[in-house]
Amino acid sequence: MASAIACACDEMTIDANAFWMCHLPWTMSIGNAVDLRKEAEVLDTYRDALVAIYKSKFDTTSDVIVNMMESETWILGNQAPMFKMNAEVIPTQEPLRVAAFAKQMPKFMHTPKALKDIIMEKEQTLKSQGDLTTKPINDMENKETDKEQNIEKEVQEAVEAAEVEDEKPVEQAPEAHVE
Repeated sequence: MASAIACACDEMTIDANAFWMCHLPWTMSIGNAVDLRKEAEVLDTYRDALVAIYKSKFDTTSDVIVNMMESETWILGNQAPMFKMNAEVIPTQEPLRVAAFAKQMPKFMHTPKALKDIIMEKEQTLKSQGDLTTKPINDMENKETDKEQNIEKEVQEAVEAAEVEDEKPVEQAPEAHVE
């Protein structure tokens, strides 16, 4: 999805050593055959939307884009012109770096070997420093849990305040006397 988000920009740039990945949308679902067919239709709708988004930044046909998505295409920045991608390629001498969910990379079908090597090297370094591979993820999860607990606390306080307000006696207007 990150590549689709980038397409929202008026101008796109990509470092020569960066990767852009095009793939079909994913989902996880449970249910019976009817449920799963409906979910497949939703995925097809998302696919069609992504094709339209990519088409705005690639000078090619929808069929070519669908093929790229079905093939899980990884485009190296310096290959962008070959794929008719409307992005300015920024030359760089920097080493290849990973700015993505590294733990998810091996789950993709066609992760480039260069990225896998970087991930493995980084994991080895972190493990040698005391198995820090999950620390950033755990820290992020803990922060999210803290936020959720704070929101739950605020909601509970608001509910309790509303209940107290409801328990207050209602002042009644004096009765009108008709003579």
